Amino acid sequence: MKRFAWTPASTVIGPKGSVLPPVPVSSSKLLLIPDQSAALCLQQTGAAFLGHSEFCIGTISRSDTQQQSGRPGYFRCLTAGSSGTPKRLRRSHASWTESFIKNAGLWQITPHDSYAILGALSHSLALYSCLEALYLEADLLLLSGVRPDRQAEQIANHRSSILYATPTQIRQLSSYAPNPLPDLRQVIIGGAALDAVTQQAARTLCPNANIVAFYGAAETSFISLTDGDTPDGSVGRAYPNVEISVRDATGLPVSSGATGELWVHSPYLFDTYCDGVASAKSADGFISVGEVGRLDGDGYLFLTGRKSRMFTVADQNIFPEAIERWFQARGVEPVAAVPRRDRRLGHVVVLITLENCQSTAQLKMLGKGLAMHAIPRGFLSVAQWPTLASGKTDLRALAALVDATQ
Repeated sequence: MKRFAWTPASTVIGPKGSVLPPVPVSSSKLLLIPDQSAALCLQQTGAAFLGHSEFCIGTISRSDTQQQSGRPGYFRCLTAGSSGTPKRLRRSHASWTESFIKNAGLWQITPHDSYAILGALSHSLALYSCLEALYLEADLLLLSGVRPDRQAEQIANHRSSILYATPTQIRQLSSYAPNPLPDLRQVIIGGAALDAVTQQAARTLCPNANIVAFYGAAETSFISLTDGDTPDGSVGRAYPNVEISVRDATGLPVSSGATGELWVHSPYLFDTYCDGVASAKSADGFISVGEVGRLDGDGYLFLTGRKSRMFTVADQNIFPEAIERWFQARGVEPVAAVPRRDRRLGHVVVLITLENCQSTAQLKMLGKGLAMHAIPRGFLSVAQWPTLASGKTDLRALAALVDATQ
């Protein structure tokens, strides 16, 4: 296996154009790296990864009894926290470096490539893409905290060729970029469902890029990856060396095409949670983060939604992701479906969109065809879409907005 090496070929460029040299670090202690400017943060993070030291970006709870001692070959990162408090988890360096090597083969990544990084390094997607760039000796452009229009300008100026992004980040770049970004040749989109409107925006913004979407979680890393034959509504087939099992409530596999809880086995799984609060379940080498979906006969994965987001309307299970996908397919983006308590039905669906989007009458028309209990009964709009440092929608902020209107 190729060892991680931060070589002169790996140029790290900060938002103001500064070039950072590596600082070798090796320690048996847990290295606490402040969530400071992206450039300084990555300088220390890359050095810790090079030294196989355990590191953690950002603050850490004093209740974590392991904070003073490190575990060589491991590191800590945050889950996205879109629907709850972000959780800090530990995973091995190898759980990521194995997929770095796979991606280099899938997308022909070489030291001649240059990555553009949009998000905060305390969250796993931005941290992953940073470390992949350094591991594969590619150049790296750090753009965390930079306005979308300036991000687009710097991507163009530095002729970046590879971009990892969430759908929200793609929409922001697309809205504010003064021109297309023809030098991007590989765009990898994850962190949330990629709707058709955002996919088309990515194609327009990056006309020469191979655009793929992946499904995964901070606990699992890659689970599935789209290809040219992926049917509408699918998140692709299993990523290399990943086994997906769809199981019923008793833990038994369901038949092909049937819906159940998704369980994953792969060499890319995380090790443990650091705060003692577990959300993923494990059994027989497989883990589940509570996602529900199905596999068709060709192995393509279709997601229904997260069990943690599911709610009931008149005793019927409602997955808000299905409602969101319905409206996204009809050009409404961004959009979120949030439950509001109702004395008669238990809950009703509230649809949240941006101001100056479709009118309430138009949204009601677009909702025709949804199952009766999934039809939104309330409509709200916001002037600015709330997002987390991970680039995902801040669902807790939207839920608080709904609560405030009751």
